[in-house]
Amino acid sequence: MLNQVVAHVRANVVAYLALFLALGVGTAWALERNSVKSKHIAPDAVRASDIDFGVRSQVMLATFNNLGSGTDGGINMGPVGVSGMGGVNEMFVPQTFIATGLRINLEEPLPAGTREFWLRYYDYDAQDDVDTELRCEIETGEQRCQSNARARVPAGTTLWFEAANTNTINADYAEVGWRAVLP
Repeated sequence: MLNQVVAHVRANVVAYLALFLALGVGTAWALERNSVKSKHIAPDAVRASDIDFGVRSQVMLATFNNLGSGTDGGINMGPVGVSGMGGVNEMFVPQTFIATGLRINLEEPLPAGTREFWLRYYDYDAQDDVDTELRCEIETGEQRCQSNARARVPAGTTLWFEAANTNTINADYAEVGWRAVLP
């Protein structure tokens, strides 16, 4: 009987010791905050849909008035707030961020032609406009477009949306949403 009690206690001590070591040592191997860097992630392994846009992102909203009809090379529109012909169209970028999650919604389906929207910024060092990959196009019969492309926008630039019409027959209004994500 004594041998059974000793065996039972020994088994419990071993089990509790294993649990203690697993809990104690196991947490010692956990990753520290910010210990995974870009160099540890394979190229294209993380998509915009994989990202939790918590507190490190800001939803940006804009409305575009008087998008015009016909065919034109593009109209500059503000990235936030209300924007229309002749308004202030650029926004200064105080720090580098990632632009993503573009959503465009027209007032009604486009009766003819296309409307294309894309994010641009002015690079003062290169003294040149830069078109980003954050863009989408609305075609005849459609009312919405979206893009989850990611565009790195450097600090010290100015930012705006370009809106271009091809063979459209009506002036239009658009609601615009996108996200600014801190890198």
